[in-house]
Amino acid sequence: MNTLESIKISEDKSNLTWTYNGEHVHINLENIGQAIEDKVQGKIVVSVCRGKWPYLIKVYSFSGEEIYSISEPKPYEFYYLKAHSDYGVSVICTSKESVDGRMDWQFVIDYSSGQLKRAAPSY
Repeated sequence: MNTLESIKISEDKSNLTWTYNGEHVHINLENIGQAIEDKVQGKIVVSVCRGKWPYLIKVYSFSGEEIYSISEPKPYEFYYLKAHSDYGVSVICTSKESVDGRMDWQFVIDYSSGQLKRAAPSY
């Protein structure tokens, strides 16, 4: 059975580590915001920050291979990552102006294309 354990971000936000099937995985990455396991798709989703706010999402396999690097979907800006029972991970984005009556939306990662798809309003 494949097991993923203890995703950790270093205090200085420059290293991400976890254990997968007993093997230690280490990623050097500056300004890590969040790292969360996508339990539906079997991936690690990481937000990278510029200052206080995320500007890039990186997706890794459990073995540490970078699969995708995803930029903000215009006109939205990344806000935070959230575990989701159906999607695995939702990427919460916000816009300065209302889009279809809402400013905050949940996006999901389309793992076949590496693109974000708007899924539902965020509450």
